[in-house]
Amino acid sequence: MSNTLELPSTCIIPAFVRSNKNLPDAAKIYYGELFVLASKFGYCFATDEQLSKMKEVSIGTIERWNLLLEDEGLINRCTRSVPIENADGKFNFKKTRRIFVNNHP
Repeated sequence: MSNTLELPSTCIIPAFVRSNKNLPDAAKIYYGELFVLASKFGYCFATDEQLSKMKEVSIGTIERWNLLLEDEGLINRCTRSVPIENADGKFNFKKTRRIFVNNHP
């Protein structure tokens, strides 16, 4: 998987997100971009590092926006460990995270 993401050319921001007084405008735009990134598989699999490069902000900013959106019930994050087999037949575990975007209030 490439370490870079392209910023979506379109973002979808529902009215209930736009009118949310608890979110800064930048987090609302980020929500709309996550919405588009999640549309193909039903979730966004990008890392915080990939998202920070895409948005040209710090990883801390991405973490803050994720927390704000999660606190408002707009996203759910699910982290799990996936077994990856090495060349010698042994398994290591890699953490993966999925961001599910809620498109209802």
